[in-house]
Amino acid sequence: MYGRRIRRCSTSRHRPPWASENRGKPSVSRHCEPVVTHPCAHDCYTGATPMHVQRRGAVYSWRRRVPYTLSTRWGRREIVRSLHTTSRGEAMRRARLLSITADRLFDHLMSHPELTPDQIDDLARKWFAEALRDEEDFRLSAQSGKALYVWPRAGEDPVDADLELLSELEADYREAIACNQFSKVARDVECLLGEAGRSAEPGSDVYKRLCLALLRANIELFRISKARRVGDYSLEPIDPLFRRQSASVSSMMPEPGDQRAKSLPLGDVLEAYEVAQVRDGKWQPTTRRNAIGKLRLFVETLDGKPIDTVTRDDIRGWREVLEEGERSNNTIRHHFKVVAALFNWAKQEGKATIDNPTVGLMPPADAPKRDAFSADELRRLFHSPLYTGHWRADRRERPGSVLVKDYKYWFPLISLHTGMRVEEIAKLRVADVRMEDGVWCFDILKSKTKAGERLVPIHPRLIDLGFLEHVKAIKHERLWPELKPNSEGSHSHRFAVWFPGYLRMIGLEREGVVFHSFRHTFVSRLEEAGVDTARIGRIVGHKINGITAGTYGGKLFTPSKRLECFKDLDFGVDLTHLMGR
Repeated sequence: MYGRRIRRCSTSRHRPPWASENRGKPSVSRHCEPVVTHPCAHDCYTGATPMHVQRRGAVYSWRRRVPYTLSTRWGRREIVRSLHTTSRGEAMRRARLLSITADRLFDHLMSHPELTPDQIDDLARKWFAEALRDEEDFRLSAQSGKALYVWPRAGEDPVDADLELLSELEADYREAIACNQFSKVARDVECLLGEAGRSAEPGSDVYKRLCLALLRANIELFRISKARRVGDYSLEPIDPLFRRQSASVSSMMPEPGDQRAKSLPLGDVLEAYEVAQVRDGKWQPTTRRNAIGKLRLFVETLDGKPIDTVTRDDIRGWREVLEEGERSNNTIRHHFKVVAALFNWAKQEGKATIDNPTVGLMPPADAPKRDAFSADELRRLFHSPLYTGHWRADRRERPGSVLVKDYKYWFPLISLHTGMRVEEIAKLRVADVRMEDGVWCFDILKSKTKAGERLVPIHPRLIDLGFLEHVKAIKHERLWPELKPNSEGSHSHRFAVWFPGYLRMIGLEREGVVFHSFRHTFVSRLEEAGVDTARIGRIVGHKINGITAGTYGGKLFTPSKRLECFKDLDFGVDLTHLMGR
């Protein structure tokens, strides 16, 4: 797969969950002599071995023929289970319990011919929970410092190799959902149906629903596995099918005869809204990805009720669901903004008659928690093993003789000397490092805001540290080819997960100190040097208010003049020990 050799351990218990094709499938013996079953074999005991019990080597096993009406649906004629004992008496006791359970199960299954949507969801949740447990068991069996899921290429970081494979698998399953390709989960669906004693034709709605649910479960599994691979166990499922639902979400039904119930369901409104936003050019691909997930979560939380029946209590309940997911207030505010825009559009287009029910319920913004680095913190960071030599590429907090100069090495240096945002750095292409006005610059074509699209001069110290040589050595369109965009299009996700952990491991954990603190440090040093606010804003990509300053003021502020503002600054840290390394 993908030109790699995927690792496989000797037992299926320690294999990745997606590699266990028969997980949960009852084993059926094909090498035992047939047995004659008796309707009351679990009750009859005359001194001989019960007819559901047979000895296989030294251990007794239980074997039960499946009723014909179920065997045609189940796809098997009998079930065999080891009794895990060599004692005949204990074997008979366990067999009687299994036979009683089997009788009850068969009666239940024959009286429940088809799975309901709720039962399908429950099966998918069960599969997902077991897959997470299997994945954690597999992680415990792995060797320290080795890749878990693949054999890395020569010189490849084992963690990066695992993350790349998991990202590829996640992308594959997302594509499978988009194309309604169910072959990837067909075997697991058969196993789940077998465990439930049900059957479904491959083209039936039950079969398709269960396949879709397992595809969603795999996507969540790969997403969470990636976070756990780098030590982040805080990530929770975001798919509504697998996250913990809030009991407080209001689902009040309108009174009989209420005209509001005849309004469009939220799901239909969302579909029309998405089409309109894309058609009118208001949603770029990244905006669409970010917004549509939030809107679908809202629709599913409110169970797709008619739009005119949405109440402020519904909005409060949805907000509680977001809060239970331990989202910050700022993140919840993003959810509110996209949902509020949906209601405003629906009212304007005549698809809803109610006023926007989200007004006044948005939580307050979180207080800023970002601070600049102190000079001592910068000194400790740039004298840490990441810059002076580490043990291995995946253990950069431990001193050693290895010095890997990849994105982890360069991102802090670039941000400190330019004030660039982490995503701006992560999206750079080789062609974006170019000469302009006699000055080497970063050409930022895509940024968080329109003002962020700018030319940023490269500080001379970055050039002295060998950055241009690094750029020349890259044989790829992207400057950081190892960074792949995640499902939301973010190229910096892998670094954003790793960097806070590294700061903790070298003792630089302090509230307010994050990667964005390099940007604060850059701005603070420019202010101390007497650079005016408007010029700082143009260098770091802040919006400049006012017609004169905002529209006309930057026309003659060339890259060479921008560089003059900060080329002599050292930002509070001596880096001469990195020169020539």
